[in-house]
Amino acid sequence: MLDLPLLSGVTVIAAHMGLGRFSHRLFPWRNLSKNPAWFDQDYFRMLELLAKHDNLYGDISAILSPMRARALRHLSEQTEIHSKLLFGTDYPVPSSVGVNSYDMEREAAADQSH
Repeated sequence: MLDLPLLSGVTVIAAHMGLGRFSHRLFPWRNLSKNPAWFDQDYFRMLELLAKHDNLYGDISAILSPMRARALRHLSEQTEIHSKLLFGTDYPVPSSVGVNSYDMEREAAADQSH
């Protein structure tokens, strides 16, 4: 779906980085796993496309929802595409940031939710 606009030179901003689908129906806990083996294949395809296309950017404004926050550690290690990540303003920070912060110390997460 992104091929035509990308090849045409249009700047594309991809929302949610290919995360958040409920793809593991038989084992639903895998949908919240921080193990990259259980991430949606769309996420890995997005990483490839971001590295390949100068006119593609990824919006991470909804990254704190539980289905997406699981990828924060993995995404933080993908340094070659960090300049391609945007934080849009179309999605408010959820009030549950304290429980979705995974690697953040509990006190720091509590400070962020106020």
